[in-house]
Amino acid sequence: MIPKLIHFVWVGEAPMPDWAARNIESFRALNPGHQVLVHGGEALTEPYRRLYAPATAPSMQSDLLRLSALRTHGGWYWDVDFVPFRPLADLELAYGLDGRTMFISRQQGNRNPAWTHAAAPLACGPEWPGWPLLDGILAGRRPPLGYCDLGPRLFAEAAKARPGLFTVAEPQWCFPAAIGQAGRAHEVLQATGDVRHMRRLCRATGGQLPFAMHLWAANRPKIAVQDQALAVAGGGRRRAVLGVIDQQWQEEWQPFRSIAAGLARLGWTAEARLLGDPDLLTYADLLVVWNGRRSLYADAVARARALGLTVLHVEHGFFDRRRHHQVDHAGILHWAGWARPEALRATAPPGAVDRLRRVWPHSLPAPARRRGPALVVGQVDGDSQLDDCEVHFATELERMVSRVPGVQAIFRDHPLARPRPPHTLRLPRRPEASLADLARECSCAVMLNSNAGNELLAMGAPVLALGPALYLAGGVAAQWTPATLPELLQAPPAPAREAVVNYLAHLADRQYSNEELAAGTPLERILREAGCA
Repeated sequence: MIPKLIHFVWVGEAPMPDWAARNIESFRALNPGHQVLVHGGEALTEPYRRLYAPATAPSMQSDLLRLSALRTHGGWYWDVDFVPFRPLADLELAYGLDGRTMFISRQQGNRNPAWTHAAAPLACGPEWPGWPLLDGILAGRRPPLGYCDLGPRLFAEAAKARPGLFTVAEPQWCFPAAIGQAGRAHEVLQATGDVRHMRRLCRATGGQLPFAMHLWAANRPKIAVQDQALAVAGGGRRRAVLGVIDQQWQEEWQPFRSIAAGLARLGWTAEARLLGDPDLLTYADLLVVWNGRRSLYADAVARARALGLTVLHVEHGFFDRRRHHQVDHAGILHWAGWARPEALRATAPPGAVDRLRRVWPHSLPAPARRRGPALVVGQVDGDSQLDDCEVHFATELERMVSRVPGVQAIFRDHPLARPRPPHTLRLPRRPEASLADLARECSCAVMLNSNAGNELLAMGAPVLALGPALYLAGGVAAQWTPATLPELLQAPPAPAREAVVNYLAHLADRQYSNEELAAGTPLERILREAGCA
């Protein structure tokens, strides 16, 4: 059996750092039935005295002292720069350790075949039969000694020569963080006191909590932290990560700096990180991302949801769109958690109509059918807003309308749509006319699910849409299909003004300025709806 002893070594003139003392106390707390021993030079035993003087570095002296302690007493040895996460009983059970083999571990990231095995952790019983093997290898060591000759190189050679004497752990269980990652993990752990994030340090654990984490600290007074965060705000235990591309953080009109300030005001730590950062989600409780439906954004959202994280999706607002943004945990636009027919058709919240007047300082005429052509509203082909739409291309919409007999129509291209060759255009254009001019003249507006439908409703134009779309959920637009489109174009229904104003007030209530986001009030509501307030 492995004696219930946990050995540490500290040598040299420097006092033991606070982080090392905390680690030792963590081992003690997790293993109340074990005796903790911290050794100095007095632990050295006779077989290793010859090499102690040539071992000029404290780490090399520690290599000899740990061998002495285990040879004398048996038990566990850990370096002081290991942080334990689980009791030693879990480790003994996982590997079936009974002291008859020595437990050692491979270490993360070392490709040098002489250094693949670590000199900690170690565990064995007092009668372990492998001591003559180690003694024989060390007998061949001559000064000057290499840095790893008494530790990693010793165990790599011994395990290769007599593998049956050793039980070897894979690195993810005691070395889950690489050299550049461990300091950051330790910083988060000290800030939060929560080991949940440590399950994500290394994918090879399959989401299980490692037994411990090596800090790669040697005897430095402070743990080195390498971090790729663009900025950090706040100091709360819960951590929000804003996954961005560089310009989204640098451009002042973007909402992410304001969201970070608002989250910090609510007691979160908010970090802005590039979407390609390998540690993007390692320590996150919440991910904030633009749109979230395509490319790197969609990848980040999928990974976050697989980890059980809450995601906040950000997009342009509905009115004065560059100065206002929508934020929701379920998605953007008609995917949002609040975008339900029963919610959008209920009376708008108090103050919502006033918010609408501030962002739409124009009249709100009653929608009415006028004599004039139908306005066909184009969108950017393949835009993410069209993901759940049966038609993904504005050219198809134009083709269908152009084939309806007896209906006059004009087409309005999306400002960001690619120019098309003249021979492919089936309907006339009026590029010089504004959307407001076209709304006053058209009999109705027909579209797939364009955001322009909200402004056209505010301008008094009846809207026909294929959907899905918010205005369809709100009951203020008519849904067309290829079969019903001709009839609707001939007699487009016009919703009641009160219903349109109420619907638009709901939208105004769900978009926020950067100043509002920085104050945190709307974020508090959004997080509460997401279940993580």
